Amino acid sequence: MEISRVGGIGVESRVRLIRVVKERNLLRPQRNVEFRRLFATAAIGMLALTACANNSGTPSASSNVIKIGILSDCTGDFGSFYNDDIGGALSVLAAHYGGKASGALPKDGMTGAKIAGKDIQIVGFGCSDSTAAKAIEETRRLVEQLGADILIGPLSGDEGIAVANYAKTNQPNKTFINGISGAQEATLKVQALTKRVWPPLGTTDYSSFVAQLPTNVDGIFVGVGGAGLITFLKQYQQANGPLKSAHIMGNLFWIDPQLLKAIGTPMVGAVAASGIAADDTSAQTKSYVAELRPYPDTQKDAASVFTLGYWAAMTALGQALTTVNGDISGNQKALQAALAKVVIDGPYGKIALDSNRQAIADNWVTQITPPPAGSNVPGLKTILQIPQVDETFGGFFDSSSTVDRTNPPCTKKTAPPWVGHEIPVNFS
Repeated sequence: MEISRVGGIGVESRVRLIRVVKERNLLRPQRNVEFRRLFATAAIGMLALTACANNSGTPSASSNVIKIGILSDCTGDFGSFYNDDIGGALSVLAAHYGGKASGALPKDGMTGAKIAGKDIQIVGFGCSDSTAAKAIEETRRLVEQLGADILIGPLSGDEGIAVANYAKTNQPNKTFINGISGAQEATLKVQALTKRVWPPLGTTDYSSFVAQLPTNVDGIFVGVGGAGLITFLKQYQQANGPLKSAHIMGNLFWIDPQLLKAIGTPMVGAVAASGIAADDTSAQTKSYVAELRPYPDTQKDAASVFTLGYWAAMTALGQALTTVNGDISGNQKALQAALAKVVIDGPYGKIALDSNRQAIADNWVTQITPPPAGSNVPGLKTILQIPQVDETFGGFFDSSSTVDRTNPPCTKKTAPPWVGHEIPVNFS
């Protein structure tokens, strides 16, 4: 058996693969074209930038203050990433716009930032729990009660759908920039799956799901996210013995600094893909890490896709506000047009947007390596760069497609244009 290519979304059709996907975070109903214009999200679950559509309503006040709310998860499976998300965004204001941290933690807030001569006021931080209901409750608090002109967030899958619908229906004259809520999940495009197993988000006992996994397969893709990944892998090993890491693929959580530390050596040898090349030592990556200096704990998690996602959102907002000289009048139409044209020089390559305001970005395939001497935390080695991955995967998916537990079906199709163009990487 040969796994010939791993391009961030899976393997070629000759490989028999099981996929274990955590339901709400990694499965989202497909939106129509107009919906996707309202709330763009990550190419391969990475990050994206967008603006809410501008149709009608009262223009924003042309004051000298721009009010921003930031929405993330402070409880639930992704609660441990809360300060990384907020810190990733606020560090941009400190590095480029004169912001001063109000305390040791990002949640303590920031003051003093100015963009294009306008005062930037962080009106508050949303504290969600990975559920759509809580995300909307917090979004309403930030936008309707605290008066945010612009919202950055949310974090998780269904939260993103809910906030996008809220933006379209209730707030057509304000701007919403995605945090790190994934869109068309790469896991739905893995070919030749023999079985799909869907544990709900928040599961604490995975034993019944582990029991459903056949053992006579060539590989398993594990898409469980957040704290649930730790529980799943422990219970998988209890049922089946040590992980055969050469036959397991992980999602972006496998190489997140927090989870890598928590799970440890059983993961050594496994591969995963995300928009992060954690061992990159280029000047651009070092500059990004340096920007996170105001929050040391966030800086330690610089290689987290959550930190990067919120950093990218605030970076894009800063560029767009500068372009329009801080003017958010006229239903924020000029700001949203500027956001659509933003190109970010990110730490791991450029991030641009397609016509649906969906991110196109390089993805990186990383292998988990043994811990260095004196440590019990595994290392990481980036092995492949996948240039310019887009949301349709070269035609696997379009705006008329249906995404659910059985769609798209496991049928052989033309490979995306970036398959076969992987670039070997060695940062050492």
